[in-house]
Amino acid sequence: MPATRESRSRSKLTKQLRKVDELLTSMHYFRAETLCLETIDKACHYHFFDIVAHAAMPLLEAHRQKRVAALEAGELFFINEDLPHPEEIKPGVYLIAPPRVGMDGKRLRDAAHKNNVPVITLVREPTTKTGLVPVVAIARKTFRAKVEPYDQPTIDWVLGAIEALGESALELMPSNYVVHQQVDYLVQCIHTHPDYEKFYLLLADLAREAVREWDEIKAKGGSNYDDPFAEEDDFLEEDQVSIDFD
Repeated sequence: MPATRESRSRSKLTKQLRKVDELLTSMHYFRAETLCLETIDKACHYHFFDIVAHAAMPLLEAHRQKRVAALEAGELFFINEDLPHPEEIKPGVYLIAPPRVGMDGKRLRDAAHKNNVPVITLVREPTTKTGLVPVVAIARKTFRAKVEPYDQPTIDWVLGAIEALGESALELMPSNYVVHQQVDYLVQCIHTHPDYEKFYLLLADLAREAVREWDEIKAKGGSNYDDPFAEEDDFLEEDQVSIDFD
């Protein structure tokens, strides 16, 4: 019996997860994170929430190893002028300040990732009239939080602000979202602010709940069921599946 588009897509994503495990075992954390995020994005597109649930912890492990390496470098870089060229980025923690803007955090993080350099980035904005320091993350979403100021910036201050920014992102999740929409929201949170570990833990839990929810939606059918396999698309064609890292 010929394989359906759904079964072929599931098989390809399952292969990608196996490759993620191999990359983690061989300590290729940057490649593992890239492939795992790609797998999660595609699994969400096809509503394969069981795959999302399985991928959440490997993704956390890959990013955690990068985070540990960045902290072990013990360096805090304060950037308020030009961003370093990609080949000049060093391991460590980066606090990006005005006149640099929110997207500079993503630019620096992406450049470091491409070059296998472990970094933690945070962008601050001008101090408010009340004396608080706004911090921001911009990518697929935009999140802001206000934190207490520093006399001199420290790594601990950056880590505390990262936690505050993550909590702010969770508070912004629309209260009317059903479970699979919450899963999609958390994936966007991870793309935007990857250093907040609670996103990954919540993603694993909610994705498991979303499996049951989506099964019920499929069984009921009707206007609430958006079948991703109803029409042909090239979202997961063979030449798009990134399982052949050398």
